[in-house]
Amino acid sequence: EDEEFELLDEYSDLADRVVESRWVKEGCPAKLNVRWKEGQPVESKAELPDWEHVQSFLHRFRPFILQRERTFFPKVCNLIARRLRSPAVDRVLSPMREYFNGKSLQSMVTVRSNDVVLNSPESVDAWLNAYEFHQDQEKREWLGSLHKLLPLESSQVFFLVLLTDRLKAVMQLSGVIRVILGHSDEMQVRAKSEGR
Repeated sequence: EDEEFELLDEYSDLADRVVESRWVKEGCPAKLNVRWKEGQPVESKAELPDWEHVQSFLHRFRPFILQRERTFFPKVCNLIARRLRSPAVDRVLSPMREYFNGKSLQSMVTVRSNDVVLNSPESVDAWLNAYEFHQDQEKREWLGSLHKLLPLESSQVFFLVLLTDRLKAVMQLSGVIRVILGHSDEMQVRAKSEGR
Protein backbone atom coordinates (compact mmCIF):
# COMPACT_ATOMS: atom_id res chain seq x y z
CA GLU A 1 0.00 0.00 0.00
CA ASP A 2 2.86 2.43 0.79
CA GLU A 3 4.28 1.65 -2.62
CA GLU A 4 0.97 2.62 -4.22
CA PHE A 5 0.94 5.94 -2.36
CA GLU A 6 4.51 6.55 -3.51
CA LEU A 7 3.42 5.86 -7.08
CA LEU A 8 0.53 8.31 -6.79
CA ASP A 9 2.85 10.94 -5.32
CA GLU A 10 5.32 10.39 -8.16
CA TYR A 11 2.49 10.73 -10.71
CA SER A 12 1.40 14.02 -9.14
CA ASP A 13 4.96 15.40 -9.12
CA LEU A 14 5.52 14.44 -12.76
CA ALA A 15 2.21 16.06 -13.74
CA ASP A 16 3.37 19.31 -12.11
CA ARG A 17 6.51 19.19 -14.27
CA VAL A 18 4.53 18.72 -17.48
CA VAL A 19 2.43 21.84 -16.99
CA GLU A 20 5.62 23.85 -16.54
CA SER A 21 6.73 23.06 -20.11
CA ARG A 22 6.64 26.07 -22.39
CA TRP A 23 4.32 24.56 -25.01
CA VAL A 24 1.71 23.92 -22.31
CA LYS A 25 2.16 27.41 -20.81
CA GLU A 26 1.64 28.85 -24.31
CA GLY A 27 -1.75 27.08 -24.54
CA CYS A 28 -0.62 24.09 -26.66
CA PRO A 29 -0.90 25.97 -29.97
CA ALA A 30 -1.35 24.14 -33.28
CA LYS A 31 -3.60 25.03 -36.19
CA LEU A 32 -4.61 23.49 -39.50
CA ASN A 33 -6.40 25.12 -42.42
CA VAL A 34 -7.61 22.90 -45.25
CA ARG A 35 -9.15 24.13 -48.51
CA TRP A 36 -10.72 22.10 -51.21
CA LYS A 37 -12.45 23.21 -54.39
CA GLU A 38 -13.95 20.77 -56.83
CA GLY A 39 -11.52 19.89 -59.57
CA GLN A 40 -8.52 21.27 -57.67
CA PRO A 41 -6.04 19.62 -55.34
CA VAL A 42 -6.53 19.86 -51.60
CA GLU A 43 -4.55 22.68 -50.00
CA SER A 44 -3.47 22.57 -46.39
CA LYS A 45 -1.49 24.84 -44.16
CA ALA A 46 -0.33 23.65 -40.76
CA GLU A 47 0.79 26.15 -38.15
CA LEU A 48 2.99 24.23 -35.76
CA PRO A 49 4.55 25.55 -32.56
CA ASP A 50 8.27 25.93 -31.93
CA TRP A 51 9.30 22.29 -32.17
CA GLU A 52 11.83 22.48 -29.35
CA HIS A 53 8.93 23.42 -27.05
CA VAL A 54 6.97 20.38 -28.22
CA GLN A 55 10.00 18.13 -27.74
CA SER A 56 10.50 19.44 -24.22
CA PHE A 57 6.84 18.71 -23.48
CA LEU A 58 7.13 15.21 -24.96
CA HIS A 59 10.18 14.48 -22.82
CA ARG A 60 8.23 15.38 -19.68
CA PHE A 61 5.08 13.63 -20.90
CA ARG A 62 6.72 10.27 -21.68
CA PRO A 63 6.06 8.78 -18.21
CA PHE A 64 2.30 9.06 -18.83
CA ILE A 65 2.15 7.72 -22.39
CA LEU A 66 4.74 4.94 -22.49
CA GLN A 67 3.21 1.60 -21.51
CA ARG A 68 6.26 0.34 -19.65
CA GLU A 69 6.42 3.35 -17.33
CA ARG A 70 5.15 3.04 -13.75
CA THR A 71 3.11 6.20 -14.21
CA PHE A 72 1.48 5.19 -17.53
CA PHE A 73 -1.94 6.86 -17.32
CA PRO A 74 -4.07 3.72 -17.83
CA LYS A 75 -2.12 1.83 -15.13
CA VAL A 76 -2.62 4.57 -12.55
CA CYS A 77 -6.24 5.09 -13.56
CA ASN A 78 -6.89 1.35 -13.16
CA LEU A 79 -5.15 1.33 -9.77
CA ILE A 80 -7.44 4.08 -8.50
CA ALA A 81 -10.55 2.39 -9.94
CA ARG A 82 -9.56 -0.93 -8.35
CA ARG A 83 -8.79 0.58 -4.93
CA LEU A 84 -11.78 2.92 -4.73
CA ARG A 85 -14.38 0.64 -6.32
CA SER A 86 -17.37 2.87 -6.69
CA PRO A 87 -19.79 3.90 -9.45
CA ALA A 88 -19.06 7.54 -8.55
CA VAL A 89 -15.32 7.02 -9.08
CA ASP A 90 -16.03 5.25 -12.38
CA ARG A 91 -18.12 8.25 -13.51
CA VAL A 92 -15.21 10.57 -12.69
CA LEU A 93 -12.60 8.39 -14.42
CA SER A 94 -14.63 7.56 -17.53
CA PRO A 95 -14.31 10.97 -19.27
CA MET A 96 -10.59 11.02 -18.45
CA ARG A 97 -10.19 7.67 -20.18
CA GLU A 98 -12.11 9.00 -23.20
CA TYR A 99 -9.76 11.96 -23.46
CA PHE A 100 -6.72 9.74 -23.14
CA ASN A 101 -7.83 7.12 -25.65
CA GLY A 102 -8.86 9.66 -28.30
CA LYS A 103 -12.59 8.99 -28.11
CA SER A 104 -13.40 12.58 -27.15
CA LEU A 105 -11.60 13.98 -30.21
CA GLN A 106 -12.93 11.26 -32.50
CA SER A 107 -16.50 12.04 -31.40
CA MET A 108 -16.02 15.45 -33.06
CA VAL A 109 -13.90 14.51 -36.06
CA THR A 110 -12.33 11.33 -37.35
CA VAL A 111 -9.51 11.71 -39.85
CA ARG A 112 -8.83 8.65 -42.01
CA SER A 113 -6.30 7.71 -44.64
CA ASN A 114 -6.31 4.24 -46.22
CA ASP A 115 -8.82 3.13 -43.56
CA VAL A 116 -6.42 4.15 -40.77
CA VAL A 117 -7.70 6.63 -38.18
CA LEU A 118 -5.00 9.29 -38.01
CA ASN A 119 -6.29 10.99 -34.88
CA SER A 120 -5.96 7.84 -32.81
CA PRO A 121 -3.55 6.84 -30.04
CA GLU A 122 -2.10 4.17 -32.34
CA SER A 123 -1.23 6.72 -35.03
CA VAL A 124 0.15 9.18 -32.48
CA ASP A 125 2.27 6.44 -30.92
CA ALA A 126 3.56 5.42 -34.37
CA TRP A 127 4.48 9.05 -35.09
CA LEU A 128 6.21 9.43 -31.73
CA ASN A 129 8.21 6.25 -32.31
CA ALA A 130 9.02 7.19 -35.91
CA TYR A 131 10.12 10.78 -35.32
CA GLU A 132 10.46 11.73 -31.66
CA PHE A 133 11.36 8.77 -29.48
CA HIS A 134 13.00 6.00 -31.52
CA GLN A 135 13.49 7.05 -35.18
CA ASP A 136 11.75 3.83 -36.27
CA GLN A 137 12.18 3.64 -40.07
CA GLU A 138 9.39 1.10 -40.55
CA LYS A 139 6.89 3.39 -38.80
CA ARG A 140 8.14 6.37 -40.87
CA GLU A 141 7.44 4.46 -44.07
CA TRP A 142 4.00 3.42 -42.81
CA LEU A 143 3.14 7.01 -41.88
CA GLY A 144 4.47 8.22 -45.23
CA SER A 145 2.09 5.84 -47.00
CA LEU A 146 -0.81 7.55 -45.22
CA HIS A 147 0.19 11.04 -46.34
CA LYS A 148 -0.20 11.10 -50.11
CA LEU A 149 -3.02 13.65 -50.17
CA LEU A 150 -1.99 15.84 -47.23
CA PRO A 151 1.51 16.26 -45.80
CA LEU A 152 2.57 14.78 -42.47
CA GLU A 153 2.55 18.30 -40.96
CA SER A 154 -1.24 18.31 -41.34
CA SER A 155 -1.52 15.16 -39.24
CA GLN A 156 0.94 16.54 -36.72
CA VAL A 157 -1.71 19.10 -35.80
CA PHE A 158 -4.15 16.27 -35.05
CA PHE A 159 -1.44 14.41 -33.13
CA LEU A 160 -0.81 17.50 -31.00
CA VAL A 161 -4.55 17.96 -30.39
CA LEU A 162 -4.80 14.35 -29.23
CA LEU A 163 -1.76 14.84 -27.00
CA THR A 164 -3.52 17.89 -25.55
CA ASP A 165 -6.54 15.70 -24.77
CA ARG A 166 -4.22 13.17 -23.17
CA LEU A 167 -2.71 15.99 -21.12
CA LYS A 168 -6.21 16.95 -19.92
CA ALA A 169 -6.76 13.38 -18.77
CA VAL A 170 -3.40 13.24 -17.01
CA MET A 171 -3.99 16.53 -15.20
CA GLN A 172 -7.54 15.63 -14.18
CA LEU A 173 -6.30 12.35 -12.74
CA SER A 174 -3.60 14.29 -10.93
CA GLY A 175 -6.40 16.32 -9.31
CA VAL A 176 -8.02 13.11 -8.09
CA ILE A 177 -4.68 11.92 -6.76
CA ARG A 178 -4.13 15.18 -4.85
CA VAL A 179 -7.41 14.59 -3.02
CA ILE A 180 -6.53 10.95 -2.30
CA LEU A 181 -3.13 11.98 -0.91
CA GLY A 182 -4.63 14.80 1.14
CA HIS A 183 -2.75 17.50 -0.80
CA SER A 184 -6.04 19.12 -1.72
CA ASP A 185 -9.52 18.95 -0.29
CA GLU A 186 -11.23 19.45 -3.64
CA MET A 187 -10.79 18.74 -7.31
CA GLN A 188 -12.23 20.20 -10.44
CA VAL A 189 -13.21 18.11 -13.41
CA ARG A 190 -14.74 20.05 -16.24
CA ALA A 191 -17.42 18.56 -18.41
CA LYS A 192 -16.79 18.49 -22.13
CA SER A 193 -17.80 21.82 -23.62
CA GLU A 194 -19.73 22.10 -26.86
CA GLY A 195 -17.43 22.46 -29.83
CA ARG A 196 -14.44 21.44 -27.68
